[in-house]
Amino acid sequence: MPQAAINTDTLLKYLDGSLNDADRVAVQEALAADPFLSDALEGLGQVPDKQQLEFVVAQLNAQLRRQVSKRRQRRRKPLQQPLWMYVLLILLLAVLCWLALKAVMV
Repeated sequence: MPQAAINTDTLLKYLDGSLNDADRVAVQEALAADPFLSDALEGLGQVPDKQQLEFVVAQLNAQLRRQVSKRRQRRRKPLQQPLWMYVLLILLLAVLCWLALKAVMV
């Protein structure tokens, strides 16, 4: 069984002990080679009701999307808030340059 074929269903069957010997060995080899996969297996083992697994995954995905969205919003705010300050600074510099040129020409 190629490592790409190891999905949630395969891991659940591995936990239940319903895989044949060849697939079980393939999953064990993949678990030894991939720490992310072994973490996924550990997480699946902690879900008490396997029937509600899709609901739990949907909740986790929604929570992750909210956190990523909040981070994106925090990154945008610093660039948008001081924009008026930059405009004011440019106008102030323009007025000072005009006054300096006026004083030099007199």
